[in-house]
Amino acid sequence: MTPYITKGVGGFYYVRTETGMVECRARGIFRKLPPGFVAVGRSAPGTPVRRGIVLAVDLEAYSYAPKSDAMIRATEATILSRIP
Repeated sequence: MTPYITKGVGGFYYVRTETGMVECRARGIFRKLPPGFVAVGRSAPGTPVRRGIVLAVDLEAYSYAPKSDAMIRATEATILSRIP
C-alpha cells in the first residue's frame, strides 16, 4: 500500500490515502481491536517529533475554528479549501 502524494490547488502537496485505504481493506490488513489508545508521532523537516496519545474523539466536540474554546481543537491552521 502506497499513499499518493499529489500537488494540489495553490501548489500545496497532499497525500491521497483513499486508494491505499481501499487496498488495505481488500487485502484484510485492518482488524478490529478492543478499546484502547493510539500512540502517535509526527515530524517535519527541521522540527522535533511531536508525540501524543489519541484516546477517543467525539467529533461533536471538535472545532478547527481559530481561537476556539472547544474541548477538541486543531493545534495548527486549517486550510479550508482542503476540506471536502
